[in-house]
Amino acid sequence: MADQAKGKGIAPKRASNPADPGQSSRPLLPIRTLLEDEEDGEDYSEVIEVLKQHIKSHERDSVSAIKNISSTLAS
Repeated sequence: MADQAKGKGIAPKRASNPADPGQSSRPLLPIRTLLEDEEDGEDYSEVIEVLKQHIKSHERDSVSAIKNISSTLAS
């Protein structure tokens, strides 16, 4: 990744969430930066992995919110 070496386009490191050990503390590059780098003929595996992580994070948040609402309604 050429932009990484220049220090451009790198997202700040996300804080680890102790309540969610599956959350990565690895810095994530913005999708636009990844796509620009992929135009050089590289594959999209890193872009796909970033998107999968993002979706999983939102799924966990949604499931947690639904469980909280359900338990609140049940009590």
